[in-house]
Amino acid sequence: MRTHRMVSVMVLTAVLLGGGCRKDEKPDQVIVSASVKARDSSAAASMRALARAEQSYRTTNSRYGTLPELVESGDLAVSPNNDRMSQFTCEPGENEFSCYSTPSGYPQTGRLSFYIDQTGKLRGADHQGGRGGATDPIFEN
Repeated sequence: MRTHRMVSVMVLTAVLLGGGCRKDEKPDQVIVSASVKARDSSAAASMRALARAEQSYRTTNSRYGTLPELVESGDLAVSPNNDRMSQFTCEPGENEFSCYSTPSGYPQTGRLSFYIDQTGKLRGADHQGGRGGATDPIFEN
């Protein structure tokens, strides 16, 4: 519920600060576009939190952890999959990890797929709901 409220506030702010619609846009198109961007930003923030949790988990366990292990250890407060807007997965190893985020219902729940690894560089691109990877452009938000 907290994520939904935050997305609603971000959408309203984007509409108010964005100066409304362009001539060729309808008001509902602007709101949907702002909502998708807010959801993408939320997924990006979750990916950064996953990377921090992975680093913390490795400090204690000498390896990176799975998403359930990160939550169970307390390195991640809750699973980002709880928001249901994006699907998150982590593939851990001893010396490296890869975490992925894809929109659960592309394009309504987001357009960008994200990837992050032990380098801490968040990458994102529109893969039409498919999985992103290490060759995607760096995402700065």
